[in-house]
Amino acid sequence: MGNGQSCTVEYQANMHVVIVGGGYAGCYLAVNLLKSNFCKVTLIDPRDAMYHNLGAVRAVVDEDFMKSMFLPFSEMLGDSFLRGTVVGVNSDQKSLTLKSGYQLNYTHLVIATGQQSPFPYKLSGEFAELSADKAANLLNDYRSELANSERIALIGGTYNSVELAGEIKSAYPDKEVIIITEEDHLVTKRGRPATQKNLHDLLSQKGISVAYGESVCNLDEITTNKRNDGQVLRTKLGSTIVADFVVTSLGKKLNNEFYEKVLATSLTPDGALEVNEHLKVKGHGNIYAMGDVTNVDEEKTPCTPTEHAKVVKANLIAECTNGNPTAYKTDMEVILVSVGKDAGVSQIWGRQLGKFPAWMAKGRDRMAGDIWGKLGLKC
Repeated sequence: MGNGQSCTVEYQANMHVVIVGGGYAGCYLAVNLLKSNFCKVTLIDPRDAMYHNLGAVRAVVDEDFMKSMFLPFSEMLGDSFLRGTVVGVNSDQKSLTLKSGYQLNYTHLVIATGQQSPFPYKLSGEFAELSADKAANLLNDYRSELANSERIALIGGTYNSVELAGEIKSAYPDKEVIIITEEDHLVTKRGRPATQKNLHDLLSQKGISVAYGESVCNLDEITTNKRNDGQVLRTKLGSTIVADFVVTSLGKKLNNEFYEKVLATSLTPDGALEVNEHLKVKGHGNIYAMGDVTNVDEEKTPCTPTEHAKVVKANLIAECTNGNPTAYKTDMEVILVSVGKDAGVSQIWGRQLGKFPAWMAKGRDRMAGDIWGKLGLKC
């Protein structure tokens, strides 16, 4: 059965799929498994709502966008949602342990815990268990601090930094914005020279500066995510940059704490889960993984979580129907970078396709309408 085919399967009373991680991939899988009604499903996440990560760069400059930022798990999943933090897994007994001490058994486990990134891009680390209300307060405070700052420095040449720079300039054309990156490129090494040039030129047209091959030496002395006028950033090449508001996108870390010991033989040197072409974790026939925690070598795009979820769903159903498993294919390499609401660059299969694909996927509404709809909710 291919991952694009539908299938009617009798309810599997003895099957319990537990999904750890309520990001895009985890939610897509949970919602679609529930629609199929072929087994018991539980999604576990430490928050009460899915944080729309892709929308964070707009929410911090546009108060109206806040209505799109939090997708309530109770409305999305009903009784199939369990709020909590998983701290342990016993793969022999097929059980999970939550921080509260509660234990839950599974027949199939899906790990979709993603990776940590600094706020506001994600709610992780110290913010991992925040309710939607408290997280909204953080975003509102952040927006106020940013609005009252004139010189913005974004550390790291990532998607997040570039797209936040574009959003800031769209909302506040007169603010000074600079991106500081150790690399000689922006966003990804997979970007062709023409893509990199187009992106650099677009940023320049927007009045966004880029300092390539630079890093901040005194970052431990700098206040981040809060207005602090006149901070002096000292770089490794001896430059100084003055900023009133500093944001970093560095320090990403996979959320692998609860399984890194038990699944140690399935981890790559950088801590990712090694999966086969069916997205099954190496050495574990009943454990799947999706998203950032996998070692799949691909450019992560807004479509990646959906495609991972489709494959895992198809393979769970195939197990019940003695069908052929579906392989995950990474043939289509897509790079989409928005720079504000009206501009961006797109590279698909190595070809330049202008701003339209990036605008459709991100610039228009940061995918809010599409994501809410796919998860059965109204924004």
